[in-house]
Amino acid sequence: MKSDGNSAIGRKAVAHLKKVDPVMLGVIEKVGSYKGWPASGGSHFDAVARSIVFQQLSGKAAGTIHGRFHGLYGGRPPLPAELATTSDEQLRAVGLSRQKSAYLKDLGARVASGEIPIETLHELTDEEIISALTQVKGIGRWTAQMFLMFRLGRLDVLPDLDLGIQKGRVVVFVAAARYGDTRTTLRRLNVRRDSSGGGPSGRTRCAQYYQRPIAS
Repeated sequence: MKSDGNSAIGRKAVAHLKKVDPVMLGVIEKVGSYKGWPASGGSHFDAVARSIVFQQLSGKAAGTIHGRFHGLYGGRPPLPAELATTSDEQLRAVGLSRQKSAYLKDLGARVASGEIPIETLHELTDEEIISALTQVKGIGRWTAQMFLMFRLGRLDVLPDLDLGIQKGRVVVFVAAARYGDTRTTLRRLNVRRDSSGGGPSGRTRCAQYYQRPIAS
C-alpha cells in the first residue's frame, strides 16, 4: 500500500546522496541509518488527524492532548463521521484550540462525504495528494509534505520551507563551508521526477538528514 522507505530503493537513495555530495556523506555517517520510516500504524485518516493535533505544539504536550482526544471515542481514533459530529465543546475540553477543533471537524466532514478519498491517497501522485489534503482547513503544503514523507514514504519530497530543515542545512553547510553553498546538494542530485512522484532521487532522505544535523 505504501512506499517502503527502508527498502532497496530507500537504500539506493542514501547511497546516491553519499556518492554525489561529500557534505551529506559526513552527515549520514555521523547520524547513522534513518529508522522508523514510514509510519505503518493506523489509517491515513488517523495520521492526518494526528498531524492537526500536533501542529505548533511540543511533542509531550501534543501527545497528552492526542491521548485525551482518542479518549472521547473510547481510547481509539475516531471514524470520520464521528469526528465531524463531535461538538466543539467536547473537543475544546480535551485541550484542542477553537481553530484545531474546526480543522478536525472539517477533515472529518470532507472524508465522510467522500470529497477526499483519504484511504486511497497512496494511489495518487505527490502533487495530487497535496492538492487533496490542502482542501482541508488548517492543512497547508508543509503538513501534506509531512504526510508524503512520514506516512507514505515518498522519496522525492523536500519541504524547503520547514524551519528545522532550514536550520539543519545552515549547520551542515557552515560546518563544511569548503564544499560550497546550501544549494550544492540539490544541484548535485541530478535526477528527474518520475510520474509516480516516488523516484529514487533521495530528496526525502536529504530532508530527513537535514533535520538531524551534525553537531556544531
